[in-house]
Amino acid sequence: DPTNRHLEILKKLQNKNNIKIFCPLVYGDETYKKRVIKEGKKIFKNNFIPITKKMKFNDYIRYLSNIDIAVFNHNRQQAMGNIITLLGLGKKIYINKIAPHFKKLKEKKLKIFETNIINFEFSHFDRLNNIKIIKKNFSEKKLIKELKEIFE
Repeated sequence: DPTNRHLEILKKLQNKNNIKIFCPLVYGDETYKKRVIKEGKKIFKNNFIPITKKMKFNDYIRYLSNIDIAVFNHNRQQAMGNIITLLGLGKKIYINKIAPHFKKLKEKKLKIFETNIINFEFSHFDRLNNIKIIKKNFSEKKLIKELKEIFE
């Protein structure tokens, strides 16, 4: 979807060396998808890998576990499942600061970054702290507790 603003991020990353871009493009407008793929291949050549087919759940989790950094440049709330999963896996996450969930995740003291400046440094402490916060706030146990509060 154009609101994901893939092209803006591809341009920001074009001067980064030795990176591989995995770009999920499973859903959305085919014309936009083709435009993103064309631009990604133009800038990054074979280091741009578009993901255009749905994966089985376990395959997708394995795929996410191999990602080092994820960039979510959309200006609306989306991809929360992916964001929470990636943070729980200790990955560095960039989110557009105008997206409503940016502030909510910051309030939970998660170390997330704004998409306006992208670098690849991420401390081991921040990685472990994010994992701890995600386990505490987004566990099955926490969900059951919150559902009981709603329905009791």
